[in-house]
Formats: sequence, C-alpha cells, structure tokens
Amino acid sequence: MNFKNVIYNFIQDIGDEVNEEDNIKLIRNKIINPVVKEIMDELYPYIIKIIILFIFFLIILVITIFLNIKVILKN
Repeated sequence: MNFKNVIYNFIQDIGDEVNEEDNIKLIRNKIINPVVKEIMDELYPYIIKIIILFIFFLIILVITIFLNIKVILKN
C-alpha cells in the first residue's frame, strides 16, 4: 500500500464522518454559525453605510429628475 492510497482512504473516512447528521450539526453550531455571526458583526456598519448612501443617491436622482421635468414643462 503506497502513501497515495493511505491519504485517499484517510480523506474518504473523514468525509464519511463529516457527513453524519450529528457531526453536521456539531460543525454547524460550533464552527460555521459563530464564524458567520462574527463576519456579520464586522460587516454590519458597512452594510448600513452602503444602504444609506444608496438611499441618498436615489433621493438625489429623484430630485434631479423632478427638476428636469419641471424645467421641460415650464418651456
């Protein structure tokens, strides 16, 4: 048995263990959820700033369109 087969069998066994329902729940609750929560906590201020900036640009766009229509209809 060469080293390539040992590594393949090792990875296959790990994959089988990870796919068990109890292990999936453990990985989700102990690893994935805390990481996602930490990422969202870090990105939350930036997301809020982007939303506020988008709303500001949307308001400026509506005002500009309204003023242009007003000028066009005045003539």
